[in-house]
Amino acid sequence: MKDRRTIKANLPAGIHLMNKNESKTLRQIKMKTGLTEEQIRAEKKYRIILSNAQDQGETPLKYNEKKAKRIKDLYKSLTKRFKLAKEHPIVQAEFKKIWVEHLWY
Repeated sequence: MKDRRTIKANLPAGIHLMNKNESKTLRQIKMKTGLTEEQIRAEKKYRIILSNAQDQGETPLKYNEKKAKRIKDLYKSLTKRFKLAKEHPIVQAEFKKIWVEHLWY
């Protein structure tokens, strides 16, 4: 089964891929009102409901994703500060120094 990122990357521009919570809410609205998806999205009150469902359906980052983001952010700040590539020994040494001190851990 394809993951969400792969499916979303292959969609044409302008097509929205709903998350699980948003699609469930849309189905419930369709059953109650009998309207189509286009008609539902045209009405403001339903757009607000779907927007709230979309926000609630987002999953928080897992520990490893958070750690990877911290590493990426730290490298990004160091490369900007030194104006060197992340593979440069100075950047690597500074990264190890900061990481060991648990400032970003």
